[in-house]
Amino acid sequence: MFFYKTTKHIENNENNVIDNKKELLFLVLTKSAKSHNFCVAGIDLNTKKIIRLVSNEKGDAISKYNFIFNGREINCLDVIKVRGYYHPLKIQTENFILNSITDYVWTATSLSIIKNFNLIDNGNILINNLPYSHSDDASLFKGSLMIVVVDNVTIYSTTNIQGQNKTKIDFTHKEMEYRDFRVTDFDYFALSHSVKMNKAIIVISTSETPYELDNNFYKFVAKIYDVSYFFRNNKPNVKNEYSKHHFQKGDIVVSDHFGRGTILSVGDEIATVLFSNGEAKIHIDYITKVS
Repeated sequence: MFFYKTTKHIENNENNVIDNKKELLFLVLTKSAKSHNFCVAGIDLNTKKIIRLVSNEKGDAISKYNFIFNGREINCLDVIKVRGYYHPLKIQTENFILNSITDYVWTATSLSIIKNFNLIDNGNILINNLPYSHSDDASLFKGSLMIVVVDNVTIYSTTNIQGQNKTKIDFTHKEMEYRDFRVTDFDYFALSHSVKMNKAIIVISTSETPYELDNNFYKFVAKIYDVSYFFRNNKPNVKNEYSKHHFQKGDIVVSDHFGRGTILSVGDEIATVLFSNGEAKIHIDYITKVS
């Protein structure tokens, strides 16, 4: 099960008509570092398209002060409602200018929707196996965001010529090796040792304009999801042994994804739980009562 009471809002837009101003039901996939702010990308659950939230028509990143709702910080895998309008650029065709966040719906516990929406390998940013593309290659990009399933993943820390620590990733995709890609996922900053994964889902992003010193378009890995984790937590759609009569306000519960928390309220299938990193609405199939 992916999320609850939101599928009724999802309609397949066969003509891919883009409204100038609208409210989107948006799944956050990335919240990565960009110019001391957040590069936010995800899925418009109505059109089943990948989009990037930006703060203005230039495509600037989202301020951390503008990515909260009712005092709650928005994080990856949150499903939220956002209001704004599309403003595609030449390379970053997916840009959507964020005017406001109007609601927090709940937090997802699976990435199955990516497969269901056929969003894997949805672009051609990996037109070569270099961590950048030349201007001629970038002109062929079909958008600036790409979701990829990769193998043989190694994430590690390096030091650049200015003495700054940078996180990089090596991986294999379709039997081709990719090395030295820059990682902007906060979860992998300041690593004390390398991290290895057999398989991962990554979100790759590229800029609207080339780097001024070499005129190349660099490819950034904005989010890394350990596939083994989500396969382990992608439980079948069955009822939890506990019903709403067994869960009640104040119960201590454990989630594989969020850890330990306290139930604030509970309905037939959805509980609102206070975890260490904030509140989350989560299906009762994904929490266990601490005895």
